[in-house]
Amino acid sequence: MGTAMDGNYTAPLYAGAGGCDVCRGSYVGDVSYSYNSGTLTVTYTLFVGFLLDSVHIHVGGPESTDRVPKRGENPTVAPGAYGCGTEKKNSCTVTESSNGTFTAVFMNVSDPFYIIAHAVVGGSDTAYNDNPGCN
Repeated sequence: MGTAMDGNYTAPLYAGAGGCDVCRGSYVGDVSYSYNSGTLTVTYTLFVGFLLDSVHIHVGGPESTDRVPKRGENPTVAPGAYGCGTEKKNSCTVTESSNGTFTAVFMNVSDPFYIIAHAVVGGSDTAYNDNPGCN
């Protein structure tokens, strides 16, 4: 999602967008975040019919070596290496969890920061792709 000043931001969440190619995926909801004086709140909200099976979030600093997590000494974008989510809460506090939403709070986050937000989504058989320029 990039860096931010204090404020509220939203990005679309796609399922099945292998290789980060949204034209191959389905728009299933949004990931929003708010940043206020060092507190970062990340919320996943899915459209009706979709369910969150698991969530993985990484928040990194501005240095290129911090932008993605590491597995050992090697940078990785593997979701299991992220410090926060439904299975791990090393770097966050989960404040709400239900079928269609998930909220996590990170404290003492310095701007600039980078967010990687990943989810495993289940549910609806009516996946759709309404991405402009993808047809």
